[in-house]
Amino acid sequence: MRLTIGEVSRQVGIHPDTVRALERRGLISAERDLNGWRRYSPAVVEKIRKLYAAEGEGESQGPRSAA
Repeated sequence: MRLTIGEVSRQVGIHPDTVRALERRGLISAERDLNGWRRYSPAVVEKIRKLYAAEGEGESQGPRSAA
């Protein structure tokens, strides 16, 4: 099952623009469907959660510097 950007952002509690910023920085990746829409694997949700957890532990590569 692939998730839309809206589904990912709701599950993680961040704005869709933040998801796009993480993708631009190469921290996550998405596939494109036939219509060009981003589709994310469920593993991306966990990866974003880990990025935010690392940020809380003082990592400088956390998502806030992505936006």
